[in-house]
Amino acid sequence: MLAGPAFYQSLLAKSMLGTTGFNEHNEIIIRTWPAGRANWLPIMAFFFIAGGSNQGLADAQYNQKDFYNSTNPKRIVPIIRLTPSASATGITTFTYVAADQAVGL
Repeated sequence: MLAGPAFYQSLLAKSMLGTTGFNEHNEIIIRTWPAGRANWLPIMAFFFIAGGSNQGLADAQYNQKDFYNSTNPKRIVPIIRLTPSASATGITTFTYVAADQAVGL
């Protein structure tokens, strides 16, 4: 079974839980991959949650540089700023901000 459809179904189920589903974490954990295989990873972006101290930005920048330096040929993967909604019915935004990038696009 493909992981994408299963993940999508989990999002649909979570939305049925209303506020309870909104307040729960939503992440995917994968097993460690073999060393030297960074080019095979299907990473499309690094995300951080905007606000507060923005510590997540520093972590995303570190991961972006590390991934870039681990790939051959070099792959630039963007950092995306996630601004969550304040409620289950609000709007969450995903934004590309050039100043957030540690590696140029």
